[in-house]
Amino acid sequence: MNNKNLFIIVLLLIFGLSSCTSVKKTLGLEKDVPNEFLIEKRDPLTLPPDYNILPPDSNAKINENKEPTSSLKSIFDKSLGSQKKSSSANVPSNTRSIENDILKQIK
Repeated sequence: MNNKNLFIIVLLLIFGLSSCTSVKKTLGLEKDVPNEFLIEKRDPLTLPPDYNILPPDSNAKINENKEPTSSLKSIFDKSLGSQKKSSSANVPSNTRSIENDILKQIK
């Protein structure tokens, strides 16, 4: 009888305590659902103070880069023009002059 009474008491305690919400939360049987109406509101988005300032003009960099290219083009044109006029025996010396002109432009 003692085992039977002990079992009944434990069973009643389990059913009694399971009805308590704090015990359910402790055991993980009840989930906390956030209330969608209690969400904190945030300030609206604002523009940064420097938004109207434009970045530096990228076209200036492109124009600066075109100048050396055009000078190299003129070097090639001059060298190729003189190469057409020269004989086939002088071809290696003209290529050396082209290389020297290019190296001067790079330096």
